[in-house]
Amino acid sequence: MLTQPLLLIAGSDAGSKWHSDRAFAEATSASEKELFVIPGGTHMSLYDRDVGKALPKLLEFYAKHLK
Repeated sequence: MLTQPLLLIAGSDAGSKWHSDRAFAEATSASEKELFVIPGGTHMSLYDRDVGKALPKLLEFYAKHLK
């Protein structure tokens, strides 16, 4: 049972996005959850090209939940 906040980040064009969709749907016990989708992003682009698009969301999430 997951009781911590959950942030999932996926690219809209990632072949693996269905894993994020499923994890998000099944994380019913998370205290707070969000699926952040990067338009046009792929699985591999999140390692380099699209990192800058994910960073603001990561900073917001950590600032809110890590105290």
